[in-house]
Amino acid sequence: MVFIASSGTLTSTTASVSFLSVTQSFTHLQLRCFFKSAYSVAEGGLYVTPLFSNVGGGSGRFHNVSGNGSSAQSSSASAYYTGVSSPVNSGTTSIFASAVIDILDYTNTNKYKTIRTVGGFDANGAGIVGLGSMFRFDLLNAINGFVIDDSGGGGWLAGTRFDLYGITSSQVTGA
Repeated sequence: MVFIASSGTLTSTTASVSFLSVTQSFTHLQLRCFFKSAYSVAEGGLYVTPLFSNVGGGSGRFHNVSGNGSSAQSSSASAYYTGVSSPVNSGTTSIFASAVIDILDYTNTNKYKTIRTVGGFDANGAGIVGLGSMFRFDLLNAINGFVIDDSGGGGWLAGTRFDLYGITSSQVTGA
């Protein structure tokens, strides 16, 4: 893995974080996330929107399965983003979520794009863990950036950090 870019550790509430004009020299990308929603009403969430020519939107499918220790749920929806649950700004301030998000074959113009996520948080037994994926089926273009939003609309609290890494095919195959 090769470090590409970082949001740095946020020092104040920030509406969203973007990685634009991402280098096209790797096979896959990985976002490593440490985050907490500034939303204070209900569970927040991290939405990662891939950008094609620095534009989001389009057609895709989002799938998610999650559990909280006592129940499990799954969902699927038409969406052009993928997500991970986040603790909100109404409980213990020291609880942050973490996630690893893999962006597979992001430069390959012969394949539709797939993003997979794993993440969650512990809130003294009341946290959540989830697995998710997003399949973008309307464009073969290369992904050249990302916008990372809070689904609750509150933004990201101070202490949040997003780091982007590149992975070459030789690192995947062990060659």
